[in-house]
Amino acid sequence: MPGQDRKYRVLIADDEADARNLIAVALDSTTLSLQFAASGDEAIAKCREDMPDLAILDVQMPGSTGLEVCSWIKSHSCRALVPVLLLTCQSEVHDRVQGLDCGADDYIVKPFAFAELAARVRAFVRIKALTDELRATQELLADKERQLIAAQVGGAAAHELGQPLTSIMLHCELLQSLPIQEDQFLTTAATLSKECARIRETLACLSKVDQYRTREYVGNDAILDLKNSSTKASE
Repeated sequence: MPGQDRKYRVLIADDEADARNLIAVALDSTTLSLQFAASGDEAIAKCREDMPDLAILDVQMPGSTGLEVCSWIKSHSCRALVPVLLLTCQSEVHDRVQGLDCGADDYIVKPFAFAELAARVRAFVRIKALTDELRATQELLADKERQLIAAQVGGAAAHELGQPLTSIMLHCELLQSLPIQEDQFLTTAATLSKECARIRETLACLSKVDQYRTREYVGNDAILDLKNSSTKASE
């Protein structure tokens, strides 16, 4: 099973100590890392410190309710899946609908059977593991695609700009070799030749980019960091 070597973190939030203990007994602590909260506010505080992989929340808690904690988790878990299982003493359809509408992934009524709670948690752990694995694969593919595009752009830039740049540099050398002794003219031609050499060096680096890194540019924009990006070995 994906993620079988990892201990998934489960947050158990219930204002009754006996209830927290019963949930812990129902779950296999050898494969799960259990965390506890005695109120909704404490649950949110623990999530701020370290978002759990799964949350089991009592609906009726002092301070923030289980529904409010559920909504908070769903709005702050970014793209990561954090399944939420709500526990309640109420079995009315309206209560279950309200819980599911706030983002809960499942709903179980107290008193619950230990085997059923454990089975649902195991199912959520499997879903969590598969989802995390899928997201990691997507991110890897996206990164590979960005690297491929960077290499293609660099190669295209070197190819398309290399020839006209070489022509400009040759013309600068020609102008410098002509029998004209104006200092300003010669200085300008030398400057143009120097800047063309810098552009050629940059294009050469671009054409060899294999794995890239970026650096901050303006605002939230980032650009390719040629100094710290990995390049192919020179042929």
